[in-house]
Amino acid sequence: KRSRFRQRRGWSEEDLLKVAQRLFPSITFQFRQPGQRRAVLTTFGTTFHEQVILILGTGSGKTLIPMLSASLPDAGTTIMMIPMVALRIDMIQRFNAVGIPSVIWSVECKESPSFVIVSAEAVCNDSFLEYAQGLVFRQKLDRIIIDECHLTITTNDYRPCMTQVGWFIRQI
Repeated sequence: KRSRFRQRRGWSEEDLLKVAQRLFPSITFQFRQPGQRRAVLTTFGTTFHEQVILILGTGSGKTLIPMLSASLPDAGTTIMMIPMVALRIDMIQRFNAVGIPSVIWSVECKESPSFVIVSAEAVCNDSFLEYAQGLVFRQKLDRIIIDECHLTITTNDYRPCMTQVGWFIRQI
């Protein structure tokens, strides 16, 4: 299974700061707190990590991770599962504001942009599974990010698809 993944380049902190500064040219970009810096280096640095769990407070700069993912020179497609509609709309606006093309996945989606937002319900269907596996097959999928992942545990009593998200992600 690992042989299907393309080799990833490890990025230095300096390189990552340059990409972030291109996204936010109106400010002298620096990591806002040690947790944000560590998350960026763990996700994109020179040491490969198959899974990264990021726990930071509200407003601490977690969105920088998917923005960098979609903006690196060798970027493939980053899929971000966002379980709440309001957060999906906010994320699209934030990505558009910095010039990152993004789409909200639907069954008709055949393209492979740098950033794809998907709902929890959409993750749990065969059409999405086929789309994501196609990205893997073509070596276009960089990473899958699950925003608000605690909801897979805390909302599964009234959102049945949340109990299935893990199974579907593992199939990819």
